[in-house]
Amino acid sequence: MNLETNLSRRLSKERPFTSAVTGTPEKTIFAGEFDDEGKFSVKPVGMVNLYEEIQMYRDSCDINTILERFSSGDDSVIQRTNGFFADFSDFPDNYAGVFNMIENCRDFFNKMPASFKEKYGNNFETFMTSAEAEDFLPKIKLDTPSATPTPATPVVKPIENPVVKPSTKVEVTNEP
Repeated sequence: MNLETNLSRRLSKERPFTSAVTGTPEKTIFAGEFDDEGKFSVKPVGMVNLYEEIQMYRDSCDINTILERFSSGDDSVIQRTNGFFADFSDFPDNYAGVFNMIENCRDFFNKMPASFKEKYGNNFETFMTSAEAEDFLPKIKLDTPSATPTPATPVVKPIENPVVKPSTKVEVTNEP
C-alpha cells in the first residue's frame, strides 16, 4: 500500500528519485601536524581499502572456525581480553583527584636530589614514564610491600583451670 502525502507529492515534483552512491571502498587516513607558526592542521596521509580491511577478519568471525578451534582445546577464541585485577580503592574517582595525584608525584620528583633527577634527564615526564619498569622501585629506593602479606596473629589468652559444672549450660570460670 502506497500512502501518498503532501510531502511525498511535493518531493516527487521537485526532484526525481535517484539512487545514491553509498560510499567508496577506500577511506582516507588523516594526521595532524603543526606548521612553523605553531598552527595545527590536518592533512591526508594515505588511503586504506575498507572492504579489504574488514575481510581480513573474516576467518576469525566464522562460527565454524571458532567452534573448531574451541573443540580442539583453544579457549582463547571465546575470551575477548585477559583478566586484569588490581586494587583501585585508593585511586581517585574524578579528574581533579587524578590531577592532584600527578602534582603530588611532581612534588616528590622536585624534592629529590639533583643526582636522582639526572637519572631521568631532569624531566618529570621521563620519570613518570619509567614507573612501569620492573626496576623502578629499587631505583628510587622505596620500600616495596611484601608479595605475601603476613596475616595478623590473634592474641588468645588461655583460661587457667576451666571448670565445667554439670548442667545444660557450659560455663568457663577462672577459679584460683
